[in-house]
Amino acid sequence: MSSVSEYQKCKQCSYEQGNYDFDCSVSEWECDCPRCGHGESFSWITDEQGNRVGWKHESLNGRGAVWATSAENGISTSFGLRSAKTAEEVAQRMRDDIAQGKLDGEQSYVTKWNPETKQAEVIAGKWCTMVEQ
Repeated sequence: MSSVSEYQKCKQCSYEQGNYDFDCSVSEWECDCPRCGHGESFSWITDEQGNRVGWKHESLNGRGAVWATSAENGISTSFGLRSAKTAEEVAQRMRDDIAQGKLDGEQSYVTKWNPETKQAEVIAGKWCTMVEQ
């Protein structure tokens, strides 16, 4: 199995460093934005026996994103959010985890999508150098 990973411009917020992954063995791909949380994918549909019967294209509007970096080992994880309510809840947990020293406050953030300005706004933590504005 081989795959290609590169940056691709986000269709929702125009961020130039959306994460694009292409699986060469099955021609499936996905793109996720670490800034606004927009997600898009193109994958096979299979029947009960595992036979490929068609394609599925999914596109999910981002309502925010999380970039969380452990204060202990520096390992980061990121994912998109699907509701403004979830963004607020995750932001509060991140503030608590930063205050307790569990997350690196300089390398972690939660964003919330602002549909009026069409931008992702940091509501906890700060932009880290990988996704700086």
